[in-house]
Amino acid sequence: MLKRQISRLQLLAVGAGRDGTVSLTEIINRIYAQNGIVATAAHEYASRDVYRNYCAFRETGKHKYLGFIEDSIRDCPVEAVVGNGYAFVLDVFARASQGRIRLIHLRRRDREACLRSLVENARLYPEAYRYYADDPRALVPRAAAFHLGDMTREQWDALSLEARKAWYFDATHRLIETGRHLFVNSMSIATEDLSTPDGLARLTEFVLGRPGEVPEPVHLNRHVPLDFTDLPADQRLSLHFLFNNLDLARSARENSYLLHHVAARFLDWWRYRNANRAEFPAENDASLARELDLAEHALSACLASVRAEKECLAGVARDIGGRNRAARR
Repeated sequence: MLKRQISRLQLLAVGAGRDGTVSLTEIINRIYAQNGIVATAAHEYASRDVYRNYCAFRETGKHKYLGFIEDSIRDCPVEAVVGNGYAFVLDVFARASQGRIRLIHLRRRDREACLRSLVENARLYPEAYRYYADDPRALVPRAAAFHLGDMTREQWDALSLEARKAWYFDATHRLIETGRHLFVNSMSIATEDLSTPDGLARLTEFVLGRPGEVPEPVHLNRHVPLDFTDLPADQRLSLHFLFNNLDLARSARENSYLLHHVAARFLDWWRYRNANRAEFPAENDASLARELDLAEHALSACLASVRAEKECLAGVARDIGGRNRAARR
């Protein structure tokens, strides 16, 4: 009989979403890197599959769906996972790791602000919110109150989106608290404390198991003040890709960071559409190739302008140097 593989996963950080999971992922990766640890944290690893299989288990009673979740945990290619949805299957995570995983409970202290953001996200991107968004495009299921027996399906369907998200927020944090005992160690941290000196020090010690070099504050995926609610769904998704994970604080400190961010996110968006042609029937080889041509032209023009400015700056420096030498004579 073959011995079952123990998951590589060592650290699980769980929240409700819209609560700093992207920033926390970056913080953990910086803790690893700055302290010489060869390890990786991933954001929302297999999160949609976890939701799908958990909902299928609750709706059919077939344990094979929990087995699928356990297999994905055992096959996890990274040491740390951060995201939402995992609260509903903490027992599966604990079983797959044989109790080796440490748990971080992430909770946004401002509950109402988190709920507003969750509701807005479900309205902007209904595709990922089946049982929450009353929209025919909502395909990816999310755990709901009737899955846990908290209410009937009829009672759930009668709720507003705001009430459904309020249940989800409270249920997520209730499940995390009641499941903490399944893990070898655990800690709680508020979203608002993630980048405070004390919060970063606590996270560093928990991630490493000892005090270590503390990273700089991180503020990824903060609200970017753009109102694109009136745009078509495909254009909203495009803007989401372009501005997702944007570090506003770093943008203010390093203006060139914004260039790198947008270029990288443009390529992520292009690759996503290329890999998921069925979701984008208007896309074809010709349209995608033309988009790359336009991007290449724009980047080349930008690079040429940067080089011209560098040459100009170097010429000014030479002129000043020449005048200074002449004055000394």
